[in-house]
Amino acid sequence: MKLIIAHLFGLEIFIEQDFKSENLYFYISTIQLTSTKRLMNAIRFAGATNVTLGTDTPYGKDNLKKNIDRVRSLDISSKEKELILGENMRKLLKI
Repeated sequence: MKLIIAHLFGLEIFIEQDFKSENLYFYISTIQLTSTKRLMNAIRFAGATNVTLGTDTPYGKDNLKKNIDRVRSLDISSKEKELILGENMRKLLKI
């Protein structure tokens, strides 16, 4: 079973408990709900292989674009950006 945690809810608890699993994914959505600092904490903790882009569109103006732009601007490798921006979801959905 795959568990996808929306909006990085409870991230700090997962970090505090050092609870990691290959079946645990963190979903980032609107930038109003998931700060860049928390996003980077999720990537450092779970790895880019377990963080995936999401959207609450139409909530907020241009939120999907803003979130994609934010991931592209992170100080992480191109491969990590590709994972977060779609490769992880393709793997989860087996497409």
